[in-house]
Amino acid sequence: MSMADKLEEQDKTETDGDSTENEDTPEIPPSSRIIVEDGTCVPNANSYITYEEALEHQTARNRTDWLDLDEAARVASIIRGTEYIDSVFNWRGRRKYESQELAFPRVMLFDLDGFPVNGIPKRVKLAVLEATYYMSLNEDVELTTESGPVKRERADVVEMEYFANSSDSEGGEDTTSKYKPLNRILRGLYFPKRWKGGIVTKALWLGV
Repeated sequence: MSMADKLEEQDKTETDGDSTENEDTPEIPPSSRIIVEDGTCVPNANSYITYEEALEHQTARNRTDWLDLDEAARVASIIRGTEYIDSVFNWRGRRKYESQELAFPRVMLFDLDGFPVNGIPKRVKLAVLEATYYMSLNEDVELTTESGPVKRERADVVEMEYFANSSDSEGGEDTTSKYKPLNRILRGLYFPKRWKGGIVTKALWLGV
């Protein structure tokens, strides 16, 4: 065999080997894009919850519309849910680390009983789990609040327009988030936005 033939055979062998290696390379799952903040200032963190936690939460509540999504769409809703929670609520206290990506962990933060809140609060994780589901909904919703019927709410832009009524509760309605369960879950951890009387339209956060 000539030197040229030997070199050609060697090149073919190396090429075949590379092809085999590429075929054996496992596909990276979308869930690997989730980087969970655990309270230690994790670099590039984009979520307070894991993919498995979200899957367990939505399964337990039989939310088939979320469960029917593919993994990439579920991951997107988790990341967007975290962004929503971080963007809408004006948290008490201050960030623990200057370089942290998300609002938590925080210092000088206390619950309604006066106990310090450390790390990632369970209530924040629960709120993100709920927001994850809300972020997967792509249709307009209509709700009724204590301050009057909601005239219009859009899922792509968090926009609220309320009609006044005479049964406003003292202190006004907490309009921090259009999703009232989130306001209840996180009560005491943030400074609420309140409204009483009249008609108000406010875009709370763009990019939902």
